[in-house]
Amino acid sequence: MIPLEDGMFDLEPVLRDAVVLALPMQPVCREDCAGLCSECGTNLNENPDHHHDAVDIRWAALQGLAGSLGTDEKDNMSGKASDGDVRSAAEKQEK
Repeated sequence: MIPLEDGMFDLEPVLRDAVVLALPMQPVCREDCAGLCSECGTNLNENPDHHHDAVDIRWAALQGLAGSLGTDEKDNMSGKASDGDVRSAAEKQEK
């Protein structure tokens, strides 16, 4: 509280903080309202499956790489042998 010149206190900041803290965190128009998307403002009542894929910028380059690889290449990168790799290894041993 900040004292004013006439001995009164300025209660505005204290009251404002109390009122703001008492407000609901996500005000909605009715009890069953899904609200709006916090990123783009899309009405979630009309589009309940609406979402944004949050991509960590540190992994963004790897996500692009994963999209360019085929299924067999992804299996090889995970360290797991695909069926084709197992067959080709067995064929090499037979020769």
